[in-house]
Amino acid sequence: MSIKASIITISNPNEVVADLSARLLSPDGKIKLLPAEEYKSIPPDHLRVWCIRTARYCIPTVELIDWLKKQIDGRSAIEVGAGNADLGYHLGIPSTDSYIQQAPAIVGLYQMTGQVPTNPPPDVRKMDALSAINHFKPQVVIASWLTRKFIKGKDKEGKAEASIYGPEEEKILQRCKTYIHVGNTNVHSQKTILSQPHTIYYMPWLVSRAEFPEKNVIWVWGKKI
Repeated sequence: MSIKASIITISNPNEVVADLSARLLSPDGKIKLLPAEEYKSIPPDHLRVWCIRTARYCIPTVELIDWLKKQIDGRSAIEVGAGNADLGYHLGIPSTDSYIQQAPAIVGLYQMTGQVPTNPPPDVRKMDALSAINHFKPQVVIASWLTRKFIKGKDKEGKAEASIYGPEEEKILQRCKTYIHVGNTNVHSQKTILSQPHTIYYMPWLVSRAEFPEKNVIWVWGKKI
């Protein structure tokens, strides 16, 4: 979970959000699976405002979903920290979330920063990451923009990209064969598991709400295809 976001000023935010929702969402509210080029044609500030207003972080492009399916390679998989569960929905795998952003105190913090907290749809199981892994026992765990656990005594308050509500990602690595995290180096560079062997992918088709989209990244721990 992260409540940090730079302020974006555009002249007609409500109109932009409405227009993009009509363009990017299906009638049932699920995000459409579109090629990255569709998002590249949207002004970056407009896309960021839309993401912030619809509580989205990572965008599931055709290219990203195809790439993730190849990494899963027929193995059992789940999505943790799913939020709107855009990735899990298009991958056809179980999506789970702690629903922490629906806690009244967290909702208030998001409102103070002009953001909208995630509100997982009914098909997202209410489980924190480690409970979900213990339940499903997947070979592959997928997450996007997942904030790690704050480590008291090591992390500085207000400085670390961490949360007391986040999972210990080291334990995720211990409980699956492959952990895939889609994020942004400007936002997630303080992940403690980056000290462990992993593979880094910078793909031109990665799309997110990031202030610096050129820093979008995929990290893979464990078996890779």
